[in-house]
Amino acid sequence: MGAYYIALYRVVNMSAEECCEIFKDGLYANQLFHKALGTADSYLDTKKLPGRKQWSAESHLKQYENDWIVDILDQTDTYELGYDYHQCGICKLCTDENCFDLAQYLCRFDFVLADIMGMKLERTMTA
Repeated sequence: MGAYYIALYRVVNMSAEECCEIFKDGLYANQLFHKALGTADSYLDTKKLPGRKQWSAESHLKQYENDWIVDILDQTDTYELGYDYHQCGICKLCTDENCFDLAQYLCRFDFVLADIMGMKLERTMTA
């Protein structure tokens, strides 16, 4: 999704913030996207945890230069699912594309996606 936002930003004559609002509005309006994204229950289904753990292990192999490196955190009293990112694929992509100022806007889309699925997202830090 980050690459789409970067491409959109490059072809429209708008600020990064204006472009972010248009992209966000498009995500909220696209019912097919909502259906494909699923709900909090489907996202947090414990059957998906082994796949997430495998993704985490593979991410540490650093097969792809601009990928995420992440640890999946098991459920606690505070949250059902946690992610501890050591490298952000969006930040790497934005750096490579010489548009790092867009990373802050792309990070906001995680909150949009969580909202669409009916989840609460909390962050301790971001780009």
